[in-house]
Amino acid sequence: MNGQPDRIDVDTSYYRNFAVYENSLGVVIPVEDLNGNEQIDPDEPILEVYVNTIFTPRTPENIGIGTSIQDLRGAYGPPDSVFVDPIPPSAEVLKYVSLGALFYCVHVPPDSAIIEIHLWEPIPAGTAPAEVQFKTSSTPVETNILRHYRR
Repeated sequence: MNGQPDRIDVDTSYYRNFAVYENSLGVVIPVEDLNGNEQIDPDEPILEVYVNTIFTPRTPENIGIGTSIQDLRGAYGPPDSVFVDPIPPSAEVLKYVSLGALFYCVHVPPDSAIIEIHLWEPIPAGTAPAEVQFKTSSTPVETNILRHYRR
């Protein structure tokens, strides 16, 4: 994918392996462990990408790590849902289903700024929740694995 990761973490409960590039690229890439061998094989699908504070690229709307919550809402409108992740540092999490993204925001006076972004395959706008078929056993919001990599 992006050369050798800094490390590979394994979660046997969800049959996922995590290619961790936090120090070199600022990303963590969960990969489905189809054969259960606890290794990342070339034919195994990437499930999501977690982007953290050292990753600096921005979207065409200029949204990225460090963007204020007001600018995020101004670019993409209101989120589909909002919840609080209490794992330190506690963060307000804005979920945008049609973007395929969770934006973790922490309070930085006088605003709240994005500290981490989780990306997955977007769900087309107008798709009813009952029509959505996720490729894994849980949605990104329900997966406790996401919290494992919070800084």
